[in-house]
Amino acid sequence: MGTTLSTLSNLAIYIGLVVVGAFLGSRKALRSRPLAWVGKLQFAALMILIVTLGINLGANDEVVSSLGQIGLAALVITVLAMAGSLLCLTLLRRFVLKLDHYGLPRGSEAAREEEAHHGGKADNSLTFLIVIAVVLGMLAGRFVLPAAVTAHCGTVISFGLYLLLFMVGMDMGKQGTLLADIKTADQLHLPTPQVEYHNVVAQPTDIQKEMVKTLSERASEVHRGSVDPSVDNMLKITSDGRKLGLDQRIINRMLPDEPGTKVNQCVDNIMQIWRDGEADKLTQLVFCDISTPQTKPAKKVAKALDNPTLHALEDAVPLPEPEPAFTVYEDIRQKLIAKGVPAEQIAFIHEANTEVRKKELFSKVRTGQVRVLLGSTQKMGAGTNVQDRLVALHDLDCPWRPGDLAQRKGRIERQGNQNETVHVFRYVTEGTFDAYLWQTVENKQKFISQIMTSKSPVRSCDDVDETALSFAEIKALCAGDPRIKERMDLDVDVSRLKLLKADHQSKQYRLEDQLLKTFPEEIEKNKGFIAGLEADMKTLAEHPHPEDGFAGMEVRGDTLTDKENAGAALLDACKEVKGTDPVPVGSYRGFAMSVSFDAFRQEYMLLLKGQMTHRATLGTDPRGNLTRIDNALSQMPQRLEAVKNQLDNLYQQQAAAKAEVGKPFPQEQELRDKSARLAELDVLLNMDGRGRPAPEAVLAKSSRPSVLEGLKRPVPPRCSEKKPKHHEQEVR
Repeated sequence: MGTTLSTLSNLAIYIGLVVVGAFLGSRKALRSRPLAWVGKLQFAALMILIVTLGINLGANDEVVSSLGQIGLAALVITVLAMAGSLLCLTLLRRFVLKLDHYGLPRGSEAAREEEAHHGGKADNSLTFLIVIAVVLGMLAGRFVLPAAVTAHCGTVISFGLYLLLFMVGMDMGKQGTLLADIKTADQLHLPTPQVEYHNVVAQPTDIQKEMVKTLSERASEVHRGSVDPSVDNMLKITSDGRKLGLDQRIINRMLPDEPGTKVNQCVDNIMQIWRDGEADKLTQLVFCDISTPQTKPAKKVAKALDNPTLHALEDAVPLPEPEPAFTVYEDIRQKLIAKGVPAEQIAFIHEANTEVRKKELFSKVRTGQVRVLLGSTQKMGAGTNVQDRLVALHDLDCPWRPGDLAQRKGRIERQGNQNETVHVFRYVTEGTFDAYLWQTVENKQKFISQIMTSKSPVRSCDDVDETALSFAEIKALCAGDPRIKERMDLDVDVSRLKLLKADHQSKQYRLEDQLLKTFPEEIEKNKGFIAGLEADMKTLAEHPHPEDGFAGMEVRGDTLTDKENAGAALLDACKEVKGTDPVPVGSYRGFAMSVSFDAFRQEYMLLLKGQMTHRATLGTDPRGNLTRIDNALSQMPQRLEAVKNQLDNLYQQQAAAKAEVGKPFPQEQELRDKSARLAELDVLLNMDGRGRPAPEAVLAKSSRPSVLEGLKRPVPPRCSEKKPKHHEQEVR
């Protein structure tokens, strides 16, 4: 008991020193100063620990005498472990992470600065210094320092450890790294701003309605197999549908700019927020993965080849400028400038094509010099830390993946944002693919979030990637069929009910397993403990201490009736024990005694074996050890009571499990009804209004183009006419 209390008190001191140091280090007065003495004191405390430990090892005769037995094996194991670790680490850093020996990206500006500072060599001096300090300490403890000095090694080690822990706590508090773990935002409860969502619905133009009908006709042709897949396919139709939902001018730049489109509504919202936040220089982000800005073709070539001569020729010879392609980015920029926003306050993430330019751009956004930043999820997602003044985020289009939505929102709902409330605007064009895509992605995100946070009973979900919509989905969307909305709601409900049912079934299986295996085993085990403790209590009662006397102890074959002699003999027997395996040393009060040595704790453990095993930690006081042994034996009634309580608890759990096992899923009927309706809708959405299969669905399979025959046909000669270049990554 005394050893346990001592261990707990030391642990409390260690934790307290780290916490106090972290608290002091986190104060603004200290965090704002470069405290070089913190690192120096850490190094001093570390050296005190290392040297003193070496002295303690060198002064320990048992350790020195055992070096001949375990030294070579320990040395070989240590060297091989270090060499293997270094090899794996080197390969990982060099070929996977692409880091230099300073842990920085190779070729980066920071790496070059570190290289220049250290003269091209990594500093490994600390490793060698530690090894040398241990060796010198051991030599000094063995051959130089007297026993009167080495006896105080424990005190010095404690002092060095206290100092090191305090300095480490200060360093952690100063750098803000007291605790680090990988958790989701809802688990961390970080001080992030409150998010208000705004769904902006734009009515489709007449042209958009006509184009949606055209998409339906194209889908029918593709479904019938009457068009070559290289000419048109469902992925192209889906991509065009996404573009059409954003702005009709992406399809044809000659089409008119209607005032009620979601792009124009986005511009109006940006302007209103820009005016309201002018005093505080509040900033905004606009996400759009479609119709991204493009680099001029000539510049692309020059950049790709990185040829100075080509650069010079491009500057000297004026080339005819092709008509720039329409992009939503440039359209928003020009409209904002026309409404009064300075051009220097609007930026595209695509213009920051180097790390230096990106850092400079992010700095301008954080300080409010750039107040409107436009970009795609790929370029402005993870790693974009510009949240300081962000007050609004605009999602102009729906991304492909649910994770992209989380990345977008994570740019503004982030620790460090000075605004208490922020706004997320999501724009949808009614009657297009927008509504369906948004709902699909958000529903998938709900289940993915459950899986990532371990809130879902079933850790599986459908993969969501850059896929095309099915024929039935496109037909229903284009026709404005209300059944597609019903089907989506049912799909969500059915998925939720299936998860609940899976959770219910998992609990039933777990209860059955507990009733068949866990509870019987635990009950029998506890019954055995009770029988063993009762037998040991009977044995103890048969070997009591005489009044004002000592029951006697047998140590290494000698029966000792004097308490002092018995304690001393037990300590002498302990000195012969070197390992963790128990060594029999005698008997006491009807129980066989054995001793083992804990090298980590540097203490001896006495085991008293009857029907059960009883443990006592030995110290250096002979009489005190006997008192500890008697205390360990006297705790048997308390142990017996605890085991009986545990047995009663197991019986109660077993009864509760029997009552719960076999219960049906309470929402089984709801799941059946909704699953049946969902299946019915799946059939109806693939049939015409009169319930007959659609003409394209009953087309003879033999009348469709054969893929195999297409492969057998000779390849036609490649046309020299170049196809027009499409926008970069329009379908992601």
